Amino acid sequence: MVILAGNQTKVMRCTVKDCLNPAYIRTYCRRHYSLWYRHGSTDDRPRWRDPDTLFWSKVNFEGPNGCWLWTAYLDRDGYGLFSTNFLKGRACRLSYLLLVGDVDPTLVMDHVKCRNRACVNPYHLEPVTQKINAKRTEKAERTHCARGGHPLSGGNLYIYRGLRNCKRCRADTQLARYHRSSSGSSGQGWAV
Repeated sequence: MVILAGNQTKVMRCTVKDCLNPAYIRTYCRRHYSLWYRHGSTDDRPRWRDPDTLFWSKVNFEGPNGCWLWTAYLDRDGYGLFSTNFLKGRACRLSYLLLVGDVDPTLVMDHVKCRNRACVNPYHLEPVTQKINAKRTEKAERTHCARGGHPLSGGNLYIYRGLRNCKRCRADTQLARYHRSSSGSSGQGWAV
């Protein structure tokens, strides 16, 4: 509303063609202001971008080791997330879906070749079960044991249930268990 001389008032109208509603903000009525604010345009039908084009616009194809790096939002674990009206989920899974094909919902995407969680290159990904993915984590690929810092190679390495373990730390644990049990008051320890 604009106040003119002599206490006369004039109602400002929306500046969008053929709209007779009163102006609200920025010379738009409430409806057209809302469209402009949400979509950057006052058109009745917002311009939707093709989800594939929108997805690939957020990928840097020139990452290290052939990785295609996700440049948009990353969650706290470092995985890319993507969401539109049509597609929603982790970027690596959607990349695999768009270029290779559908993935069983019970499987997770394993970054086999690069171990880079922001990578969406489908040739670096493999759909596997959660159990297999857990075995392939960086903990499973460690080179030294966490307890004693002994190398996990050669004669010091044994594999139990698919995980790499340190023989020296295992022997230390067994020896400590032996001493605890043999020092008991019952006298029922292992015989030497």
